[in-house]
Amino acid sequence: MAKTVTLMKIFLASPQDVADERGIAEEVINEFNLTSGQHMNIRLELVRWETHTNPGLGKDGQDVINNQLSEDYDIFLGIMWKKFGSPTKRYDSGTQEEFNRAYEKSRHNKDEPYVMFYFCNRAPLSLDDIDIDQLSLVKTFKKSVSEMGLYYFPYDSVRDFEKLLKIQLPRVVFEIQNKQKSKETIELNKLKNEEVVSKSNVDLNNLEDERGVLDYLYEGERCFGLGNDNLIKIVSNVDIVKNRIVKQGENLSYLEASKLPIDTSAKIAMLNSIASDLLDFSNNINPELDSLEINFNKAIEQYSYALEYYYEMIILDKESIVSAFKHFDIFIDNISNAQVGIRTFKNAVDGFPKLSSSVIKARREASTSLERLLNILSSMAVLINEYQANLKRIIDDVNNEG
Repeated sequence: MAKTVTLMKIFLASPQDVADERGIAEEVINEFNLTSGQHMNIRLELVRWETHTNPGLGKDGQDVINNQLSEDYDIFLGIMWKKFGSPTKRYDSGTQEEFNRAYEKSRHNKDEPYVMFYFCNRAPLSLDDIDIDQLSLVKTFKKSVSEMGLYYFPYDSVRDFEKLLKIQLPRVVFEIQNKQKSKETIELNKLKNEEVVSKSNVDLNNLEDERGVLDYLYEGERCFGLGNDNLIKIVSNVDIVKNRIVKQGENLSYLEASKLPIDTSAKIAMLNSIASDLLDFSNNINPELDSLEINFNKAIEQYSYALEYYYEMIILDKESIVSAFKHFDIFIDNISNAQVGIRTFKNAVDGFPKLSSSVIKARREASTSLERLLNILSSMAVLINEYQANLKRIIDDVNNEG
């Protein structure tokens, strides 16, 4: 007898400046359908104006979109960055109108649809990309939706958005599945969508390539271990160069404060030594930064796959989940401790006097590397905390079931 799967629709609303995120949302949903969707007997359908509307007549363009898309969706996915969008005859933008329609429906229909909203914090590529009026509207909208009770999520890059969505979307889908057992179903053979399969190298029929939850946990722990090694090396490099710079700076200050005559060439030689240390520091940690980011992203990816399996399983190995908690706690502590020292060192580097061209260049290189490191660590902390929150919810669900 053919299995049936639950169809859940996700409505995607956003202005046009987050095209990359819109593409990522489609990729994440397609991946879900080809992986955990198979196990959970769920198929997600992404609803967007690009694919689900046709030319037509109405009060305005947004009115045509509203009439064609209706409100028959389970999840509202909103994304906003620096653009608020074009006004309609009813609201300041189409995205605002779409959000308010979803909000009103959710308010009167027991939290259906489920509303997910993300705001991007990354800086524009240039000042020409900044529209003060649009930014002001975004800021006002963010404040108003918060007052309406919306818990939105910020992110700093497209990659961070992808990782957050991979972690959070399965959880939302799982909650909806539990609440809506009587959703419309479709035959399993319809799941094999030709277009989706053509975009993936996954062979749905090749069971030999399937991996279990413990396989993903093991690989995640291995990658986290490698990432932790990268972090330790980076912090060690920070401490070494910081001590050198402090000592050289003290020597320079001592010589300048003394009555001993010091010619300009001697000062430049000392400054060149400081610049050399800073450049060596940047050259040494940049490869480690690349490895740290790669290993962390791989670890989160593996743990996300394991998380999707948890949603499917009724009886869970709670010991493995508790173990993951301990693993994350150690990594979070390392990140927190590293951030303090790195910020202090970056402030010292940024405040170093512009005494020579070599120092100016080296200071810029070191500051750029340190800023990138702080951004990576901040992203890691946010994603780990979110993953821990999802693990805690799973444990609570299992305890409640018991």
